[in-house]
Amino acid sequence: PAMQAYAAKHGYEYREDGPPGDYDRQPSWYKLDACRSALRDGCEWVLWLDADILIVNDSEDILRDVHDKSDVAFPYHDTPIHGYCPNTGLFLTRTEAFLDELSQTDLKFSKRIWEQANCWRAVGIDPDKGISPERKPPLPDPTLRPWNYTELQHKWDYCFFEMRGIPRDLRFVHFAGSNQQSREERITECLEALARKSQEETPEEALRPLLERYTTERLAQHRGYL
Repeated sequence: PAMQAYAAKHGYEYREDGPPGDYDRQPSWYKLDACRSALRDGCEWVLWLDADILIVNDSEDILRDVHDKSDVAFPYHDTPIHGYCPNTGLFLTRTEAFLDELSQTDLKFSKRIWEQANCWRAVGIDPDKGISPERKPPLPDPTLRPWNYTELQHKWDYCFFEMRGIPRDLRFVHFAGSNQQSREERITECLEALARKSQEETPEEALRPLLERYTTERLAQHRGYL
């Protein structure tokens, strides 16, 4: 319901899509087919949100954060394992060229992170080797690809292994990296916390204790990498 409400509030056509039963690839790849279909149906922009993203503040249209010369927009995660890297659980696109690039299957690492591996390669990260130990942001060469992109602020895709902390202007929370049971439990906890929040509280303030707990738990799983 939150995604439908967001779409209605900001003028998007809402679609809920998933792979058919006979789909012969890992389900994450299907987002590319769904977005390609929407563009061919005449949509100027397509916003993809994975099912494990919770909209906690719908006051702002994400498209306003996209540079007017960009064809694509996606967030980066600053993580203790891979460093500073894109995440394709959320993205906007108005070009099929981006979807075509993410559809390639010639990478060894893509067996583990699928279409994200291709996004990493597109911005200058070798997904078969990972990012450098210095965890510096990549410096992509715009001449190597047929699309320009905007890096979205992490308020649009806060994740529990994010090293930059919880943004005060939090918009979306991404429950990536959790198993199905813990993901559902955490989403339920967050919805209950939002339902209880006072009028004076912001969504970020109401959720901060939970998000801090989830982050501590998540980072503890990866303490060997820290």
